[in-house]
Amino acid sequence: MVLSLKNSAAPETCFKPRATSATSAKALGLIKARFNQFEPDYSAYENNTIVDVPNATAAIGGKYQLTNNYYVQGDIKYTGERFYNIANTAKLNPYTLVNVALGYQRHGWKGLLYINNLADKQYIDFMIYTPDNNYYHFGAPREIGVQLSKTF
Repeated sequence: MVLSLKNSAAPETCFKPRATSATSAKALGLIKARFNQFEPDYSAYENNTIVDVPNATAAIGGKYQLTNNYYVQGDIKYTGERFYNIANTAKLNPYTLVNVALGYQRHGWKGLLYINNLADKQYIDFMIYTPDNNYYHFGAPREIGVQLSKTF
């Protein structure tokens, strides 16, 4: 695309956007899952949120080619609040995770230095509710790693 602006008192000005190798992905989910019908003994739970269904999820990510061989990539993922019993009294709070990476690729080889959960967010990714106790599963802490792969 070229945008040319001509004015008799000024030289021609051109705007030429460059195509880049930037890619991105994004997703958004909004959910309103509710119980709408119960047997008469359980009518108090009508319109409560369904167990383990987040009220919202969102993700956005991208990859940017720095040079022919080097690139950076990252993503942000959000999981909204969830309930773990039909009375909606056992609840998990929402959380957001950030992941970043620096990559190098050449001749079918690909190396990636990555950091998942960049902020070292402490979060619970699911729970098991019982009337006597709740059992929690804690999400993964910050992870720093290297991946190496070869395409044939």
